[in-house]
Parts: sequence; structure tokens; C-alpha cells
Amino acid sequence: MGVDMMDIALTSLSKSSSQLLTDVDMALLRKTLDMAQVEGAAMEEMMEAVPPSLHALDVYA
Repeated sequence: MGVDMMDIALTSLSKSSSQLLTDVDMALLRKTLDMAQVEGAAMEEMMEAVPPSLHALDVYA
């Protein structure tokens, strides 16, 4: 029984495709995390810019 060259080629292609998909998934995950951090920072800045409500002022008084 010999090793079929087509099987070797398909196995190699499958491994390459799998690695490519893993690399793409990791890149998308990094981009998503970066965007979440930017959105979180923007939300924090917005919350700091909003003046306290009158109810909050009553609590402090």
C-alpha cells in the first residue's frame, strides 16, 4: 500500500486552510477587543461629561 499523493496534497491543504482560518479568527478577535476598549473609553468620557442629575445633588446636600 503506497501513500497516495492526492491524499498528501489534500491533507496539506486542509492544514493550511485550518491555520488560515485560525489566523483570521485571532485577528478578528483582536480587532473586536480593540474596538470594545475604544467604545468603553468613549462611554466613560461621555459619562464624565454628563452633569449630575438634580436627584444626585439632593443626595449630596
